[in-house]
Amino acid sequence: MVRFFNQGVMAPGKMEMAFGNWDKAAEQFEAIKDKDSVFSFKNIEFKNALICFVKGMAALDKNNVALWRKYSSDLDALTWRNHKQTGQDSTLNEGYQIPLIQPAWNYKDA
Repeated sequence: MVRFFNQGVMAPGKMEMAFGNWDKAAEQFEAIKDKDSVFSFKNIEFKNALICFVKGMAALDKNNVALWRKYSSDLDALTWRNHKQTGQDSTLNEGYQIPLIQPAWNYKDA
């Protein structure tokens, strides 16, 4: 079922990401609701991580560094919580975690 979620339900948002349509990707991911047993905690947390990522990228596209910092911090907190929690279904699947992108410039100077 994870494969269906990641390849089927998530496909429209991932397609928007591929073309840099960050706001449209966020809309697609936010439209996914937890209404079915296929949407496990792991799947929903992955979706939430993607929302933080695409909203951060949209903020950067608009040169809004303060908003980017917020979404970057949200993504960091989400991945930290999932890494530190215990239990069978408590962490994001490591194969699907989004690598943090390091900007070429120092955002603290912005």
